[in-house]
Amino acid sequence: MGTKCGATSGMTRFFFYNRAHSRRRRKRGALGLSARRLKSEGFLGAAYSIKLQFLEVRYVLGFFMASVKTSTYVWETLFALSISILGLVLFSFLLGNMQKYLQSMTVRVEEMRVKRRDAELWMFHMMLPEDLKERVRRYEQYRWQ
Repeated sequence: MGTKCGATSGMTRFFFYNRAHSRRRRKRGALGLSARRLKSEGFLGAAYSIKLQFLEVRYVLGFFMASVKTSTYVWETLFALSISILGLVLFSFLLGNMQKYLQSMTVRVEEMRVKRRDAELWMFHMMLPEDLKERVRRYEQYRWQ
């Protein structure tokens, strides 16, 4: 690559950096975290490591996108803007549906907990044998799933 004063380009540095560190990355777990490091540094060390990886990805994407020129064509700009707005709207719908699902699950778990407590009190009050109590508990668990 033709560079001035013998300096290497960002892409060349990135390529050789990845090549030199690929052996270490193969030994790591998901997101480049080893179990030993997670135990020694704890959650904050792992979070810092993940943050560094996101910054590295951001640097690489910024490097590749540096050569992209913006368009002055009005319809192309409007199309890109409409696609971005549509993506944000769909993402907000996704978040709303996830929130509604989690809230309904929380309500359902709470209802099941109250029913289980009431059944336990009723079985205690009726002095049912232990095997019958176990069958009632299994049935309630089956019905909840």
